[in-house]
Amino acid sequence: MIVRTTVKSIQDIMRQDVGVDGDAQRISQLCWMFFLKIIDDQDQELELTRDGYHSPIPDKLQWRNWAADPELSHPLVFQTNAKVCVNALF
Repeated sequence: MIVRTTVKSIQDIMRQDVGVDGDAQRISQLCWMFFLKIIDDQDQELELTRDGYHSPIPDKLQWRNWAADPELSHPLVFQTNAKVCVNALF
C-alpha cells in the first residue's frame, strides 16, 4: 500500500473522532503517531545491536506495548492512546 493511500485511510478514520477539530489537528496527531512508531522501531534495533541499551521511553508508553494490543485496535481507542503517550512524554 502506498503512503498516500495509508495516510488517507488514517485521516478518514480520525475524522470520526468528535474531539478533533479540523485537518490541522489531525495532521499533528498523525505526525506524533508516526514519530512514536519510528522511535520504537529504532529502539528495538538498538536493543539488538548495542549491549546494555535500554529505551528512554517507559515500557508502558512504548509503541509495541500498546499499539499492538488487539483490545486497543479500534482506531479511536488507538488515537486516544497516542494522545496519552505524547502528553506523558512531553
